[in-house]
Amino acid sequence: RWLVYKGKSVMAKAALLRVGSTPETVEADLAKIERGQQHQAGADEGEASWMDVICPGDALTRSMIFAGMGVAFFSQASGTEAIVYYSPTVLEKAGLVGKQALLGTMGVGTCKIIFLAIGSSLFDRLGRQPLLIASGLGLGFAFLVEGFSQMINSASLAVVGLCLAMSSFSLGFSPLTYVVPTEVFPTRVRAKAMSLALFTTRLLAGVISLSFLSLQ
Repeated sequence: RWLVYKGKSVMAKAALLRVGSTPETVEADLAKIERGQQHQAGADEGEASWMDVICPGDALTRSMIFAGMGVAFFSQASGTEAIVYYSPTVLEKAGLVGKQALLGTMGVGTCKIIFLAIGSSLFDRLGRQPLLIASGLGLGFAFLVEGFSQMINSASLAVVGLCLAMSSFSLGFSPLTYVVPTEVFPTRVRAKAMSLALFTTRLLAGVISLSFLSLQ
């Protein structure tokens, strides 16, 4: 949808082929998206039911909903909500106390703000997919660093790991968690699909926040 909106029809066709269209149907799928952008959600197709969201009837719609829900799911399954809430606790366990733990937490928050601004300024120029991939890879590396810091009981490495994790998340998943779903969800089901995506993120955030300390 974003590529069509930007007038990049060739790239839009390539994206549709990757997510489920066939060479025989890609032109029709592209035309459907173009028509959808000319109307308000649901104006020409009637209101979608929840079954249309949970069990869509065609492969292309399933692929679009799966892609949008996947971004929403992994944005919170990455565990960054626990970093936001419990970074002082993690740093104290790593050996920082009092003012040191507070300064470490401030450093994590500063990284979040800086890289959120960077990510927000780049996703229109570089595209959504590269930033999401970079964000995911960065999170994986950051958690390896954080885990290693706990193994060797290194406070400085713990701070580095948390800063890397928050920077990576803020570079891609943070600004794109709700941007990508709104662009890939078909117009007819967008409202209900977005409410389901939002529910998923909040549910995961709550579960991770409530269970994090008990898992330590």
